[in-house]
Order: sequence, then structure tokens, then C-alpha cells
Amino acid sequence: MGSERNGWIKRLMPTGLLGRSLLILMTPMLLLQIVTVLIFFERHWDTVARQLSRGLAGDVAYVIDYLGQFPDEEHYQWIQHSARGRMQLDLVFEPDEILQEETTEPPFGLVSEELFNALDERLARPFYFNLDLDDRRLEIRVQLKDGVLSIVAPRKRLYNSTTYIFFMWIAGSALILYGVAVIFMRNQVRPIRRLAKAADQFGRGVDVEDFKPEGASEVRMAATSFLSMRDRIGRHLSQRT
Repeated sequence: MGSERNGWIKRLMPTGLLGRSLLILMTPMLLLQIVTVLIFFERHWDTVARQLSRGLAGDVAYVIDYLGQFPDEEHYQWIQHSARGRMQLDLVFEPDEILQEETTEPPFGLVSEELFNALDERLARPFYFNLDLDDRRLEIRVQLKDGVLSIVAPRKRLYNSTTYIFFMWIAGSALILYGVAVIFMRNQVRPIRRLAKAADQFGRGVDVEDFKPEGASEVRMAATSFLSMRDRIGRHLSQRT
């Protein structure tokens, strides 16, 4: 069983030195980036989503409390104008309406769950929200004693653009590092290929005159040994002739 597993792994491994070197070099880098992204997602994004959701829920709770204290038309127009200018909230009151849809459990998704928890903590009344009202807006509907209050807010109040910039930087830096690694490793493998080609030509009796040791010190040592062997064999054949 173990030999079969090892054989399967070997078949998946690259056969060339360049491929294996890149695999050895890039695997730790890839694992490090995955761990970094996971930590960022679990900690930073969770914290940002919680803070943004609490901020939006706090504004909604403030508007509802204000309307509860001042239910007249004049104060409603003032809070409607103030919410639009200062909180980026559009208010629409629907008198004598009953909220047909209520959220009874947290929805799926980090942002949805954080918003649900924030609204549930600050609003002691039924509510419903739709994060996909359109490409730029979301809607929160809250049941009041004399109707339903619809609150439309921009989606950017819940989504932080720096998160996507971070992922773009991670992906861009990874591509640059992988490109540099490929170029570097190809330059390191090229002298080994030239040495193998020179040895093959010499084995077939072809003169190898333009071959020079180059590359890393170990490759240069092997190339120098090859040239010494070639010279010794050449002298030996001349003496026998």
C-alpha cells in the first residue's frame, strides 16, 4: 500500500531538474501565502465586517429611536434629510404596512451574519434586510408600530475595498516572485544541460571545443572534471595511435 502511494506521488512529481527545483522553491512560498490570507480573512476581515455592520446598525437604531420620540411629519422630514446627507441613508416610510418577511436565524455569509447580529442587538423589533437590492445598494426593512420603515444604504458601508486590494497585492506579488524564480532557476539549470549535451557529443565522438565551465560552483567543478577527463582520454588515444 505504501509503495503504491509513493509510486502515485512520484508519477505526479516533475521529472526535470527545473520542475523539481521550482516545486521545492515555490511550495513553501505558496503555503506561506495561503496561511497569511487565511489569518487575514479570519481576523482582519472579520473585525472590519463587524465594525462596519455595527456602524450601520447604530445609524438605523438612531433613526428609529428618533422617529419613536418625534413621530410628526416635520421631524420625519428633518431626519429623512439628515440621514441622507450625513449617514447616506434613504428613508421611505410605509404607513399601515406589516413586514411580511422576517429574519428568524442568521443568514449564510460573514457580512450577512455580522449585520444580522448587529441589528438583532440594537433593534428590539422585527426586521428584514436584502444585501443584493442592486449592484450598489442594500435595503433594511424594520417593523414599526404604525408601519414599515425602508432604509436603503450603499453597499460600500458594509464592504471594505482594502480587502480586495490586499488580495490583489498578494496575487501580484506571488506572480512576480514566481516569475523571478523561474528565470533564476532556468539560468541555474542551463549550465547543467550544456554539460549533459557536451558529454553526449563527446560520447558520440564529436569534438566539444566551445564548451566552458559556467554556473554554480558545483556545476563548474563537474564541468572542469569533464574537461580533464576529455583531455586525458584524448592523450590516451593519441599515445595508442
